[in-house]
Amino acid sequence: MYDCSVDEIAKYDVPAMLQLVQYHSGAKGKTIYIGHSLASSVAMMFASERPAFAKSLVSLFIFVGSAYKMTHMRSPYRMFFPLFYPALIVSRGHSRRLTRPTCMASPLIMMGCVAMVNMFIGPLTEIAPETLPVYFNQLPGGTSLKTLTFLRESTKGNFRKYDYGPGKNRFLYGSKTPPDYDISKITVPIFLIYARSDWATTKQ
Repeated sequence: MYDCSVDEIAKYDVPAMLQLVQYHSGAKGKTIYIGHSLASSVAMMFASERPAFAKSLVSLFIFVGSAYKMTHMRSPYRMFFPLFYPALIVSRGHSRRLTRPTCMASPLIMMGCVAMVNMFIGPLTEIAPETLPVYFNQLPGGTSLKTLTFLRESTKGNFRKYDYGPGKNRFLYGSKTPPDYDISKITVPIFLIYARSDWATTKQ
């Protein structure tokens, strides 16, 4: 079972990936990082915590549908997420077993499942019919509860480190509450791309 938070992804995975690219390409400091949704979040975390290191590895960040503070989320899921979250905890490891037989039972039911997905990301999503079986065979993808917690916190306007509770927070961070990621410290140029029909990550 996954037990990592987005903090670990930002601290270890992102720089390791960029260093590997730099090692094989030889393009020191010229890598262009393109991140969609959560991939943009972890890049911002990494670059805000280690701005000089990020600058030495990346020349430009391109963020598509950036998941920052999702307080302007238009998706109905924002309203129901507090209800979904406990269900996700209870059903972890079993949700895909439910998704596969249900959504792949017939083409009609499959389209109904697509409509449910579109309630989260927006009404103009185009998924080719031939890819639907592949899509629902993989949905939902594996992740950690700590990552889901980050997404829940982002809908409340928080972009901060994982909240372990007052006791462990004091031990790890030196404060009762987890510190925010200060994106004003990012020195790498950022190019933002958004879609007007995106209900999850809006222009704001």
